[in-house]
Amino acid sequence: MTTTLRILLSSLLCAQLAACAADEDETQPAPRLATLDDVLQANQTNDVQMHLLTRITLGDNHVVEFYEPSPGLIVQSETGRVPIVPRLDASLARLAPTQLYRALAPARHVPPELVAAEQRAEALVPLLDAKPRRPTGHDDVAERGGEVAPALTGGSCPSEWYRANGYGCDVGGPIGGTFNWCLLDWWNGRSTWSGSGSDAGISQVCADIGSVMFEMHAETGTGQWTVPQGWWRRAYTGDTWCFPWLAPCNQRMQFDVTHAIGSRFHTSGWFWDI
Repeated sequence: MTTTLRILLSSLLCAQLAACAADEDETQPAPRLATLDDVLQANQTNDVQMHLLTRITLGDNHVVEFYEPSPGLIVQSETGRVPIVPRLDASLARLAPTQLYRALAPARHVPPELVAAEQRAEALVPLLDAKPRRPTGHDDVAERGGEVAPALTGGSCPSEWYRANGYGCDVGGPIGGTFNWCLLDWWNGRSTWSGSGSDAGISQVCADIGSVMFEMHAETGTGQWTVPQGWWRRAYTGDTWCFPWLAPCNQRMQFDVTHAIGSRFHTSGWFWDI
């Protein structure tokens, strides 16, 4: 075989392989996104540990959940799949739990478990005066961890969508807002904690490539949720005794994105004084 013929056959073979590879890439199926059933099953342990009171299904792949990790201390969380827009913002989170339930599901009866939990919260009011208050201040608000990702494509939570719908990425923020963060295209985890003068906080994460764990640490209890690719999770806490319909206080809280090595995500939030 002559050298010219060998080169010609080699070129034809390379062209054929390249075409096959291109066809293979074009027909590569998109990653299967988790369903609501998948998400609920993955978070069953947290539901038990946080004492899930009730949840509202707002539509396909969209729920709001109410927890009572300690008697009278109520935590609210919401999760959905992109491009569903979150509903739980500061104005709704300031409502009493039963009011929030009615606002989100006006045609349904408020579950007795949630009514009883709110009554236990109201019973804590006499203890407010006896609880030491920290001085108001925000000098120790901090962020740590992770790194910004290169501008890549192929994810399931577009940064443009998150910038418009991630709580904390908006300019205005809640009344009394003292600190916000908005991190797009982030890798390998992140921690953000409030200063001693914050009364309440909302944070959110959206998993763009791979799954992450979203954690909330506060005196109201610790929450930990698995967030699969293409899903977001938002959580609200007011810390011990910090319930807007009862009374404010100065406490601290922390939101973390963990189990995120090799995963790309967006995260944001607000801390504020009631």
